[in-house]
Amino acid sequence: MNKFKHKFDCSIFFLDDQKNRRFLFRLTNYGKETDELKLFFFLPDMDIGFNYNESVDTFTESDLIGQYAELTYHHDGSLLFKFPEHIKNGKPLQKNPAGMGTRRTPLSELRDWESFVRYTIVDYSSCKIIETDNLMTIFRNGVIFGGDPFVCNLYLGHMAYANPPNSQPTEMIYRINDVASNIDLILWSYKTDYQGKLMRVGESDLVIRARNNLIEIIEKKQ
Repeated sequence: MNKFKHKFDCSIFFLDDQKNRRFLFRLTNYGKETDELKLFFFLPDMDIGFNYNESVDTFTESDLIGQYAELTYHHDGSLLFKFPEHIKNGKPLQKNPAGMGTRRTPLSELRDWESFVRYTIVDYSSCKIIETDNLMTIFRNGVIFGGDPFVCNLYLGHMAYANPPNSQPTEMIYRINDVASNIDLILWSYKTDYQGKLMRVGESDLVIRARNNLIEIIEKKQ
């Protein structure tokens, strides 16, 4: 029995090459009558902050900067970034990366594995070493979590589906059961040569390499 107040509520950690347990994300199913999934890639008290950037390679005045954000996948397929600190018309600001009103597959209709988030870890120090009681730790893997950047792709799919094939030593699949009704979550982690994104600052010629950890929405396959 889940001892927490939500149907599913778990913080996911990975073990680095020093055997430190580092926070990757927290997933909560906070729905009552329906399944509603919420992802936290950092928590409010971690003192990290975020930059939400809609442009591929430019910092602009329209970017959002703050201390806290979350990503929600709703029962009807809505996938939204939410910014509780940024208030617009009396409500927290939210953005749909695919465009207003656009939805993905509803949670109850998921069948095959659908990838929806690519999380690239460049800076391990941003994955804090914290204490929490509702935790799950990915198996230690010195190849993938050895200090160099790695990618963690998140997939949702029906519990009846087998894991995707994985036979590469530089890749690892970790499955989390029952995150929603008949729905499991798969983490597909692998090494990457990515070292940060080159970003232009406004209209200037100044270009910097941003080594922030990167959260990207993966477009739904048509």
